[in-house]
Amino acid sequence: MRPNSVLSMAAVLAVVLVLTVALAGCGRFAAQNQPTHGVTGDDHTGGGVGGAFSVDFRNTPSVYMADATVGWAVTRTSVLRTEDGGARWVEVTPNAETGFSLAASALLGPARGWVAMSKERSGTLAIFRTTDGGKSWSETEVELSNPQCAPCGVSFDFVDSDHGWLLVRDGVATRHEAVEIYRTGDGGASWTLAARTETDGQNPDGLPFAGIKTGLSFVDTENGWLTGFDYGRELWLYATHDAGRTWHRRSLPIPQGYTAEGGSAETRPAIFFGSREGILPVVFHARGQHTIFYVTRDGGATWKPTTPVKSAINQEFVWSFPDSKHGFATDGDSLYVTSDGAATWTAVTPDTKLEGTTCLYFISPQVGWAVASGTLFKTSDGGHTWVKVGFP
Repeated sequence: MRPNSVLSMAAVLAVVLVLTVALAGCGRFAAQNQPTHGVTGDDHTGGGVGGAFSVDFRNTPSVYMADATVGWAVTRTSVLRTEDGGARWVEVTPNAETGFSLAASALLGPARGWVAMSKERSGTLAIFRTTDGGKSWSETEVELSNPQCAPCGVSFDFVDSDHGWLLVRDGVATRHEAVEIYRTGDGGASWTLAARTETDGQNPDGLPFAGIKTGLSFVDTENGWLTGFDYGRELWLYATHDAGRTWHRRSLPIPQGYTAEGGSAETRPAIFFGSREGILPVVFHARGQHTIFYVTRDGGATWKPTTPVKSAINQEFVWSFPDSKHGFATDGDSLYVTSDGAATWTAVTPDTKLEGTTCLYFISPQVGWAVASGTLFKTSDGGHTWVKVGFP
């Protein structure tokens, strides 16, 4: 996985939009944290490439930049593309039948992308895929195992152009949440059910019904993690080593002075850089908003906590890691920067207030974008100065 951003707990319980290439900052369809019916597998030209226009970023929860010029943005109704660093955008939304709405997206590089569209209580998802930057889309229909399901949340994770996973949330009830995980090995042309929650608790290798799930991330074609929280005392994630068929609970160490009781701490989808190094964001809510980035150097076999980032205004952080050493985190008031894998953080004073930041995406230690208070900003000096781009 690659760079990303964060979604609030409220967003986790509602419809989740996750931009992925990385899953995470606004960029991994994690983050986050944030697009018809017809014959399965039919190829067709989608919405096509429309004329350039300015974007109202108040309705744009996710931005993913493949490089300094080419990138994507996902609104609640549209998929957009830029080839000049965000100054101008064109719409490349796939055509969908009436009644279908954008549920999730995943973007991989400058040309490949996947979009899921859902229709309330249809029991199906329409999955669109593109290999040419949105000029054309191919469609596949996924029949959900719960035909009455109106997905409360959908998210993707891809490790390459062929292998990906789809997490479908069936709804939250009394501190429990049912989910289904589908996987593809042919770039999204077909999907098979890999696992679903076990409501009777009889399968020790199954997914838990108890607890809320915040996301899914894989490091390669076999090894992945399901993150979330419950209302006990443990900080946990579930690991798979067979492409999602079986899952096993893993407990994480909790730093002194912190607690996971009562659902006050949650793991978020991990961000990987190669096969060994990764970062696992953990959000603690008990005494203010603190985020601790756990790190692994053995492909997820072990995770160790680093130095916390603490919000002075009691707001959740949005983060982005362009590589395993460099990272950025903001609560909309302060911007913190690390160059040693979250071992230490330094406060940066931007020339622009990043109040209301919903998306942060860096492609290098110097170049990044932020969506703040409905405006898209770009920095070329590591967050010290920001300029508006793509504004009406």
